[in-house]
Formats: sequence, structure tokens, C-alpha cells
Amino acid sequence: MSYVNFARKVNLEKFYDFETLGVRAPECNYPQETITRDGRKTMELFESSCKKLDGRYEIGLPWKGDPAKLPNNYPLAKQRLESLERSLSKNPDKAAKYNDAIREYELNGWARRLTESEIKNTKSPVYYLPHHGIYRPEKKSTPLRIVFDPACLYQGISLNSFLH
Repeated sequence: MSYVNFARKVNLEKFYDFETLGVRAPECNYPQETITRDGRKTMELFESSCKKLDGRYEIGLPWKGDPAKLPNNYPLAKQRLESLERSLSKNPDKAAKYNDAIREYELNGWARRLTESEIKNTKSPVYYLPHHGIYRPEKKSTPLRIVFDPACLYQGISLNSFLH
């Protein structure tokens, strides 16, 4: 089993363009009264932590709970990864696509392999983000898309429950 540390740097302009798929309005000005208190808090957290470094934006996670209280969900993540590996071992084509997608994350600097020392000496809270693939062979540009599962429950808690 390998471990990957996902970097927090995101090119928000590219992400927004991709997520809106061309339906982006010229200006997105929303009346303040339509934004919930939780939404305002989230925007404040984004704005206060947003930095542009080397042409990329880095934004802190909008925590609403103390991340130190997240349970170490290693047993669940390991179980999900082993299940994924069993599934991929039955389909070499899907396995190759998944491997290529993970390599792309590493090449783009979105993820990196952790050393054994980093894994053993982590002092901060640890939470593993399970993932799986969505396969759409008819899509030439993205026949495989890796999907992360922050809503996955472990001991009744998910990463999503700690974030705005």
C-alpha cells in the first residue's frame, strides 16, 4: 500500500472554469442577503487564507470543528484501498488508467508519495481520504476520473462534517 500527500495548491481559475463547464457568468455578484451565515463564515475563511504562490492559489481548509478531533480513519481507508486494489487486479486496463491518473497527480505536483519517516513522525491530525475511479470509456479526454470521498463515515464522523 502506498501513501500520497495531496498538496493544498489549487489553480482556482482553472478549477472554476472546469466545474462550471462554460456556464460562468461574466460577473458573479450575489446579494449578501442570499448568503447564509455559514456561507459568509466560509467566504471569510477562504479570503483570509488565500495566497497566490508561483502562479497558483493556496487556500486553507474552512474548518468548523477542531481537526485534532478527527479520528484516525486508517482502518477504513486501508479497507477501501484493498477493495480498490482487488477490483483493479481483475481489470488490467482499468488498473493502468488508475495508475496513470495517480502519476498525473504526482507529475502536476498535486500529490506526492510520503516517506516512511513522514508517515511515522506525523504530529498533526491524520485523516485518510478514500478514493475510487469513475470509468467512462466514451470520454476521450477523461476515460477515468478519480473521485475522493470526504463524506465517508468512520466512527460516525466524516471529513465533510468538520468543514464548512
